[in-house]
Amino acid sequence: MADRLFANLIGVLAKGTSGRDGADLFQSFAQEQAVQAIEPQEKIATSIGPDAPAFCLVDNVDMTPTDAGLLLVFKQDSEPAASIGFTSAELRQWLFICRNAYKTADWPMVIWPHWIDGDGALPTAAGNAAVH
Repeated sequence: MADRLFANLIGVLAKGTSGRDGADLFQSFAQEQAVQAIEPQEKIATSIGPDAPAFCLVDNVDMTPTDAGLLLVFKQDSEPAASIGFTSAELRQWLFICRNAYKTADWPMVIWPHWIDGDGALPTAAGNAAVH
């Protein structure tokens, strides 16, 4: 399910640039800018009640565009279990963190485009070096 979710979220970010000249370059720059803006934050307080289970098995995720960006609603048995909203920059930051978790866990990286690295490396044609 994670692969499907992340592939769809990457698609949301790539929408509007897909197939255009320089799309990967634009995505690389936008991703690097978002990653560079990551700042340590305090632990987020939850609104889970004392009788709520400590975990849930998510079987569905709703993605809803909002004025600010995107809202994800994680569901268990068709009932909302948790939600989180992202601006475009926050979504890029979260995907970067999730991609790093995939890499650390040694999971297949096939869903992750090269521009999600946020390392500032410019995409190049196969076998060619970037010229600055």
